[in-house]
Amino acid sequence: MTIECKGGWQEPSTSRTNKAPMKIWPQIMVALTTALAHLALGGVISYTAIALPELKSKNLAPPQELHSFFHGSLNVLAEELYTETSPSIDFVTIDYTEEVVEKENQEVDPGVTEGAALAKRHGRDVTCRQASGIHTGGAVIGCLVCGTLMSMVGQRRAILIAAPITFLTWFAVALAPMASLLIIARLIAGVCIGVLGTSAHMYIMEIAHESIRGALVGLADLFVGLGVLLTYGLGASSLGWRWSAAVLGVVTCIPVSLGLMFFPDSPRWLAAKGRTEDAKESLQFLRGKFHDVTPELEQILKAASARDIGVCQKIGLLRKPSIRKPFLIVCGVFFFNQLSGNYVIYSYSTMIFQAAKTSFSPTMSSVLVGVARLLGSITGLFVVENLGRRPALFIGGIGVAVSFGSLGVFFHMQATDISSVAQLGWLPLTCLFSFTFIFAATTSPIPFLLSGELQPLSFRSVGSAGSKIVFFLTNLAVTFSYPYMALFVGDAVTFWLYSVASIGLVILVWIAVPETKGKSLEQIEAFFQN
Repeated sequence: MTIECKGGWQEPSTSRTNKAPMKIWPQIMVALTTALAHLALGGVISYTAIALPELKSKNLAPPQELHSFFHGSLNVLAEELYTETSPSIDFVTIDYTEEVVEKENQEVDPGVTEGAALAKRHGRDVTCRQASGIHTGGAVIGCLVCGTLMSMVGQRRAILIAAPITFLTWFAVALAPMASLLIIARLIAGVCIGVLGTSAHMYIMEIAHESIRGALVGLADLFVGLGVLLTYGLGASSLGWRWSAAVLGVVTCIPVSLGLMFFPDSPRWLAAKGRTEDAKESLQFLRGKFHDVTPELEQILKAASARDIGVCQKIGLLRKPSIRKPFLIVCGVFFFNQLSGNYVIYSYSTMIFQAAKTSFSPTMSSVLVGVARLLGSITGLFVVENLGRRPALFIGGIGVAVSFGSLGVFFHMQATDISSVAQLGWLPLTCLFSFTFIFAATTSPIPFLLSGELQPLSFRSVGSAGSKIVFFLTNLAVTFSYPYMALFVGDAVTFWLYSVASIGLVILVWIAVPETKGKSLEQIEAFFQN
């Protein structure tokens, strides 16, 4: 269904004169503190890759270089998965030297097919890499809980509940005496980032004025990039996976837990709870002591009049086209965006560079990808507000498609004739650097921004959580399927498929996504109602 993206906006009438101009520094301060929650998200999603440089330094055979994502401990996990014995408290290291690999290859039953032989030889590699994505399954659970939690205690308190638990999971990882505890800690960490990611975006969305909302929400994505870069940096250091987990726990969880204690709840959540005076005080804090917030408060109270209802009643609102349409648009944007394989790069960047077999160091190449993520996020702060949501998504979708399409061409040429890519060693790094920069500046922050902008107040907590479930389920499917796709259809076809998915995002934006730049949340809600 096509949605007219121009016109139809109702400008609010303002009958009062503000006593003083609105201050933006309180909003920036609150948004920066809240965005620190996304440091934890960046750390959790990229932590699975930081042991790869350590594995590389041991000169393991190339197909077996990714048998575990934690140095030492998940070798125990591999033993649990493939032997009948239980792991002891002392960590062991599975011998994957070239001699052992060659012996395993010779032991493959000659009666099996080539595909089955490959699966047998690399079964441990695929399974351990799949185990590394357990946090994504936890994030789905976190999104299921988050809608109700935000409705009950508000976004700010939801963050204050999840952040300390995330801190404990990092130290459980650092101190884990057995692999099973390690996996449980990662699962709980996933639940927490499901809550943190959704709550932080919604909190920033609801405290920000429409004139700076896009940039402030973009801060969250910037801190995801900082978390990824910090994790890659720790992985390239000599700390090891245990100390890296401890550092990530302290840096990513304590500042946000302390900082948010000093800020008010969202004025929109307070208004929905009937706490009008508290909502006014919150708005006054955010806009400035002498700024007249009465016109904005009146709009919020009008929109919030039907918001505070039960979760089941909110789900029932999907029968209304004005609720269902924006929800499906947001889910579609999340689906195609994740189907384009962006989180595959976070988890498997080193493996991809190893498969490219270039002269560049896979470790340093991954760090450069982390730098591109950060630079792209910084650029995105200006792109979202100045360029608009729709143009940025168009540019981002096409840029991602070109980057992955070019990478697919490289792998196709390599598989056909490896000598043909002898002079193209720069291409994989260029493709992944350009992809990461473009994605971080455009298609990474905007779907989360649209999730809060398009969905009305009466449905926002449940709708945001529901769309994040689509986000994490698609992420889970793509991340888990990548090892199989790379193994059975090849890297070239895999990246071409990701490129096609990115084109699908461009088509969806062209057909259905309205421009929301410079519009208040109440105006956007009125647009879908009308």
